[in-house]
Amino acid sequence: MQFKARAGQKLADQRLQQNLTKLSTKFVSARALAMTAIDFPATRAALKERRNRALENLEV
Repeated sequence: MQFKARAGQKLADQRLQQNLTKLSTKFVSARALAMTAIDFPATRAALKERRNRALENLEV
């Protein structure tokens, strides 16, 4: 079966559409909640420190 025909069948699948809607709704809200839990300045500082340490240990 060709891609377009299979894609058309899947797009017409009501159960799949419902599950995709639930996924997109829950994903967006869960992502937004996770983003509020991250301390971006602290994370950035820690990553900057790791980068600098790695650069100091390079053998050039």
